[in-house]
Amino acid sequence: MRSDMPGRWHHHNGRVAAFAIALVLCACSTNRTRPTPETQTPPPSPAPSVGVDDNPAPEANTKAPEPATPWQRVRNRLLTGDCQARTPVFKEARRFLRNPDMFRSAWREAMPFLLFVVGEIERRNLPGEIALVPFVESRYQPLPGSGQGAAGIWQLVPRTARAHGLEVSSAYDARLDVVESTQAALALFEHLEREFSDWRLALLAYNAGEFRLKRALGKVENGNTSRQSVDKLPLSPTTHQFLDRIEALACIIQLPELHEAQLPNPDPADVPQVIQLEGPVDIQLAAALADMSEEALARLNPGWERRTVFANKSFHVLLPATISETFIQRLALIPPQMHAHWRRVRITEIMDLESFAGKVNFPVDLLASANPTASDRALQAGDMLLVPDPDARASQRRLAQDPATHVVQQGDSLWRLAQSHGVSVKQLREWNGLHPGSILKLGMRLLIRAPEY
Repeated sequence: MRSDMPGRWHHHNGRVAAFAIALVLCACSTNRTRPTPETQTPPPSPAPSVGVDDNPAPEANTKAPEPATPWQRVRNRLLTGDCQARTPVFKEARRFLRNPDMFRSAWREAMPFLLFVVGEIERRNLPGEIALVPFVESRYQPLPGSGQGAAGIWQLVPRTARAHGLEVSSAYDARLDVVESTQAALALFEHLEREFSDWRLALLAYNAGEFRLKRALGKVENGNTSRQSVDKLPLSPTTHQFLDRIEALACIIQLPELHEAQLPNPDPADVPQVIQLEGPVDIQLAAALADMSEEALARLNPGWERRTVFANKSFHVLLPATISETFIQRLALIPPQMHAHWRRVRITEIMDLESFAGKVNFPVDLLASANPTASDRALQAGDMLLVPDPDARASQRRLAQDPATHVVQQGDSLWRLAQSHGVSVKQLREWNGLHPGSILKLGMRLLIRAPEY
């Protein structure tokens, strides 16, 4: 069996020796590298034989294997091995399972995001424990932040988020976007792995901060990072509990029967797919094209609710894979310049879609594309249809032409822009949600006058 995690993540793995009613705990721990499951190679086809076999060969089993559950995929990458040796970990597992139904329900609700995170962890070849971090931090809920507080499923603070390329401003908080924040968080874990070469230390650094952990390690004799030594590091109880909780979840997932835990399996609609977009798409239009409610779409894409048409990040939408192809086909029928601004109007009398298109002076085929459920039936009084919003488009065109905004060109800097427009660098940062370490990117649109001007 091969290993795809060579030596980068030092760890101990253990086997459960006994679990008695009297809570007799013991553990056996050995050093090994966590293997990544091998791809099953089919056996070679037998060489053809001469002559005719009177006994026909049995029919081959052509049934496709069941896809691995997220729990199997996480389990295959877990490095925690001393579950039954540490009382604090066992206590945290009991706390998680104090209400088994609530525990199962929380994972059930987290399933689409969990599947996305697990896929990214597999792609980057990271330990399975990292998929458990958002559950400990936020129950996989994209919690909004305030001020300098943490936000998103990974609970990133603004300084850390910006340092890893996320926009955090009054206009848009990329920490709430599961795709962008996951990429930033995993990049951070990769950095911490290079710094500490130990998965437990990387988790501690994620919670406590890289430099605080380095100071704590400097007080340890001979740089000993055994599990017992890690417990003694001079870090806050909250940080030690964070690691215990991650390991507790890992133990539950490794042996759910032992812990009497029920882990939910995903439905087909839980499997997510990231779809790249040419530009911003009105959430009302996107929901209609995906046959979803706006609330359901916003739950998968919480960052959309605050994204403006001139946000300077790449555009994407997270959708159930079961409807992604239909969404792409329907969106392709609508010109890209018409994606961003739509509004709902109420039908006041019975009519067909062609008659309604004449009333709003808009091609019937495009109206049908934007309202797929209304394209093949008579419209009834009270029905709500999506139509382009010309007033919003005109407003955005005026804003695009307004000299109060500037598109970043080669050689631009905040200092040069401040000098040429008679403002200060501090004002430019405040108006655009930038900080001293922000990097200007080509094509980024900056406000060069106060937003309320």
